[in-house]
Amino acid sequence: MSSASDETAAFKSPVSYKPHPARIPLEGTDNFRDLGGYRTADGQTLRKGLVYRSGHLGKLTDGDLARLKELGIRQVVDFRGSVEKEQDVNRLPEGVEYVERPVDVAGADMQAEFRAFLAGRGRMKVENYLVDVNRKFVREYPQVFAGWLQDLARNPGAVPQVFHCTAGKDRTGFAAAIFLRILGVDEKTVMADYLLSRELMAESIEGILKYVRKRYPLPGLGRRLRPMLGVDEAFLGTAFETITEDWGGFDAFVTGGLGLSDKDLSALKNRFLG
Repeated sequence: MSSASDETAAFKSPVSYKPHPARIPLEGTDNFRDLGGYRTADGQTLRKGLVYRSGHLGKLTDGDLARLKELGIRQVVDFRGSVEKEQDVNRLPEGVEYVERPVDVAGADMQAEFRAFLAGRGRMKVENYLVDVNRKFVREYPQVFAGWLQDLARNPGAVPQVFHCTAGKDRTGFAAAIFLRILGVDEKTVMADYLLSRELMAESIEGILKYVRKRYPLPGLGRRLRPMLGVDEAFLGTAFETITEDWGGFDAFVTGGLGLSDKDLSALKNRFLG
């Protein structure tokens, strides 16, 4: 959602984030965490230290880069579109493989529409934006998420890995959700992981809203904008409802929509469960 203009300066200022049990402390991003540790329905546990989810890595400090090296990160997967990547170029440790898998739902047209909304022009329905985006993940971008999952299944060099988008909550949240469900984590736990972004990003969200209210003193702007900056059960819920509508169920989506074979599914479970 950021841009190079003054309108989005608040998106580009790194802050020091408070400690949180789920957060791996980095100075340049607030939503970096290990997906390991979750239990599956059959009693297995996701191995820690293999797959991390995050917001963009464009504001990492030298200390953050050293931390990524300590974690042994081999690959970074970026779900952002070209405009977003140009505005916040990732900082990565030397030798890390960078893989682009664009899910371009925040391109130049959308950003222009968003700036018009902030200025009191345009008709963007921000309340519905992330509901529509989650529907698009299923209907317009399954091949992107399929390629990511297939690489995790087939390429031992893909881990330890960080996957991310801009805020690490929507595209990253959907990716984490389907990954966890494929491995057998129950739906309630999957949703809890998704909603954790709300807590981890609370400081950033309040900072953005404070800046926007000062820069654009429009009645009700903060109230209307807040849902777009966070996460809600309805957003991810829409993605899974769409999966059911289009495929009849999650298992059919995994094999039909994502094209994962029995061999892929076995490889994922063997690699990530213990």
